[in-house]
Amino acid sequence: MHLNTERLYKLIAIISFVVLMLLQYQLISSTYEIKSKDLFKTEKSKLKAAYEKAIINDKLYPGGQAIIDSILRPQMRDLEKLYHSDGKQFKSKGSEIYDRIVAQLRRESPMDSLFVHLLKKEGLEPKFKYSLVLWGLSVTFDGRTYIDLVPSKMSTEDIPVIISGETQFQKSDQLVSSLSISSHQKYSNRVEFALYADKEGRMLAIIKDILPLLLLSGCCLLAVVAIYFLTFNNWVKQKKMNEMTTDFLNNITHEFNTPLATIQVASKNVRRDIAITGKDTIHINLDIIDRQTGRLDKLINQAINVSKFSPYHVEKDVYNLHELLEEIATDLQIKYGTEAKMAYHRESDEGPVNFLTNRFMFTTLMNNLVENGVKYNSVQDKEISIWTTREEHIITLHVKDNGDGMDRETYTHMFTKFYRGRQEQPKNGVGLGLYYVQQSAAEHGWRIEVETTPKSGTEFILYIPIVHIC
Repeated sequence: MHLNTERLYKLIAIISFVVLMLLQYQLISSTYEIKSKDLFKTEKSKLKAAYEKAIINDKLYPGGQAIIDSILRPQMRDLEKLYHSDGKQFKSKGSEIYDRIVAQLRRESPMDSLFVHLLKKEGLEPKFKYSLVLWGLSVTFDGRTYIDLVPSKMSTEDIPVIISGETQFQKSDQLVSSLSISSHQKYSNRVEFALYADKEGRMLAIIKDILPLLLLSGCCLLAVVAIYFLTFNNWVKQKKMNEMTTDFLNNITHEFNTPLATIQVASKNVRRDIAITGKDTIHINLDIIDRQTGRLDKLINQAINVSKFSPYHVEKDVYNLHELLEEIATDLQIKYGTEAKMAYHRESDEGPVNFLTNRFMFTTLMNNLVENGVKYNSVQDKEISIWTTREEHIITLHVKDNGDGMDRETYTHMFTKFYRGRQEQPKNGVGLGLYYVQQSAAEHGWRIEVETTPKSGTEFILYIPIVHIC
């Protein structure tokens, strides 16, 4: 599917923003992990030193070694025999001994009071919680090879068993001390255990610590989004300005033919009238020549200064609509006198009607409507009718022809730039006339309606606000 330029730019911007968001997330996530590892680093270092000092020559906690030895040592000879004779019985016996040791360690654990004592001794906050876990228990019969005693109800090794404390503290960034204590003597054991500790409100503390980064990251994202929207909107406005400039130049080029053709016809009439009749007709034609020459000069000057043209700064003045229409109709009658019958009339009781317009744009608008009525007209006797009707604050301008009309497709796209219907293809033109009419009406804030029937002509209706001059 073909994407226009704006959609393509939006898609690229969205993809870029998503990538930027992912990078920001990765940055914040990495920072969070680093801060999480370093959080309470000093407190955990103090706890580590105090805890390891409290269990010198012991295991897990003071008295832990004695509990393990009291259960394990009497069973060592039996375990050795089973290990060499019956592996299945060895595992069963070892599991039973393991469970008894764990149960005894849990019952006689002094860790709650010991941990509180360590906190007070190191001057730490009492909000710290702990978890003491047993990672493994193994025996050796020769002082070299250690055989794990696998706990019951567990089929895998390296699964921690909580001896005392909280159940949720077993993450790497909560580790205080990890020890593996063994002896190389025969019929001894090895115990692997760890102490974890953390303080309540850990996540809040980390977020508070990285808050400057979060704020800076958020501000940068907002700035990027804001700059994108400002840049994109300016680009869209500039693009529209360029399109308007191009359309304006195309329309001016299109309109050069109108005053030139009128001047040529009027000039021929002057030469004829000089040879045949009186001065009154000559003066009328000379006035037309002067008016159209002035219009052509204005078109040229506007083409030269087109870079200054802006649809947002169109200069408008107050004009008498009927006087302007009479002037335009006279000029157009001269141009199309041999091709079509022009008729302009207004209600007899209508007084002067003032309206706000840009004279050049309004004249070009009327020229385009009349030219379309003549160009797309296959009947022998072409007719163009222009009239007005008035309400209290609105005057309605009608331009109607008896031409070919428009089919449904052409009617739907008639104001589309460069669009030309199937019946228009053989005709000269680039499809800018009605587009300019619609743009001019929009610039003035006028409402425009179109009534058309194939083979029966088209009527354009403009609703123009009246300016009341006090």
